[in-house]
Amino acid sequence: NASSAATGCASVNLLVNGRYGAKVAMSPEEAGLGRFDRRTVVGLRWEHDFNSHTTWRNQFTYDQRHIDQPTSPMAYVGPYNSYNVSSDITNHVQLAGRALETFAGVNFDYLDFGSQTYNIMPLGGATRGAMNSESYGHQWNLGARFQEDWHFAPDWHIVAGLGGTYSDIGATETLYGYSATLNTQRAITANRFYFNLAPEGALIYTPSKDWTLHTRVGTAYGTPSSSNLFITPQGEYGNNTQLKSQTSVGIDLGADWHPSSTISIQATGFYEFYKNELVSQSAGVNTVGSYTFNAPASEHRGVVLGVAWKPLPKMLPGGRVKLSYTYDNQIYTNYTEVLSNSTLSHSFSRKGHYIPGVIPNFLNARFLYDQPDGLLEGLGGYAEVTWRDSYWLDNANRLKAPGYALLNLEIHYDPPARFGWAHRLHWYF
Repeated sequence: NASSAATGCASVNLLVNGRYGAKVAMSPEEAGLGRFDRRTVVGLRWEHDFNSHTTWRNQFTYDQRHIDQPTSPMAYVGPYNSYNVSSDITNHVQLAGRALETFAGVNFDYLDFGSQTYNIMPLGGATRGAMNSESYGHQWNLGARFQEDWHFAPDWHIVAGLGGTYSDIGATETLYGYSATLNTQRAITANRFYFNLAPEGALIYTPSKDWTLHTRVGTAYGTPSSSNLFITPQGEYGNNTQLKSQTSVGIDLGADWHPSSTISIQATGFYEFYKNELVSQSAGVNTVGSYTFNAPASEHRGVVLGVAWKPLPKMLPGGRVKLSYTYDNQIYTNYTEVLSNSTLSHSFSRKGHYIPGVIPNFLNARFLYDQPDGLLEGLGGYAEVTWRDSYWLDNANRLKAPGYALLNLEIHYDPPARFGWAHRLHWYF
């Protein structure tokens, strides 16, 4: 009960009539807050070999997300229906006596959504009051990708590719207001189109069975989502359709080393240059939520390390240890933030500041065991320890979220191949 709860216990203030006026404090448990989402994914895949060199693959996926999230004084509900179709062809031939793999594919995905937010009333069970807002819209993407992988020498191969996507986003958000004498309604419409291309190239050198060296230069892009288009930098509902696609050019250099049959080590360093990076942050107190903006220039650099080890291959052949570490340093190189209230407005250069929301150090250790044979073949599990470093929450780099460690335990059963069709069933806890 919120009225008798100890100091510091969480509570929410709910409108008594679900529309306007007086509020009453309740604990989240009393109010019935929680997440009650449901998701259904159905897919169909078909592959066909034209001959021993050419394979055609087709896939269709339907993904239905029914959102039901009374997690604050408002409940967020509504269906998100996604449809995805893809088709690609892979061909293997010889060019100048060397293996050449050609890949070409197209894909189309469509998201249709309709969501509403409702005020929650202090009646328990997350009882809904008046509608606060509703949003209806769509986003579809049509993309294509082409890639060549040529082993031009015994220990070398080169990869070159090009991908592109055309995106269409359209949505309307309607806001409702209530008072004792007047009900208001305001509609905000957003429509945007984006087209992006991303070429890439990679060079791989394998001097021996124990070593692989690789380098890559690639470009990438990202488009805003429909939810990014309705909150302005002032933290108010409005049109934020000036957002551009983010683009980047990245360089990475790495190596894979297998010093023995039981140990595998990977290391990769990367440096990426971003233009118009999409970043989200809070506009301050008493605002409707986070807004998204384009940072003119930023850089991401870091290192990714990985180790896979079988410590007792003879005594415990199903035992494995996997370690991974990521160092991720992301900074603004050109961005001026404008902070305003009703009377003042100031500009602050964020050049050299860390981008908020980025975990600089991430460490994961997983200890696995899978029974390789016998009556319990296919039974396994793992214990996983994850550590995440503290990270900045604001562009001024004054407020941090603390780091933490997390332990996960998992048990699974993958039926062996001798069980026929049951081999395709996977059970986990």
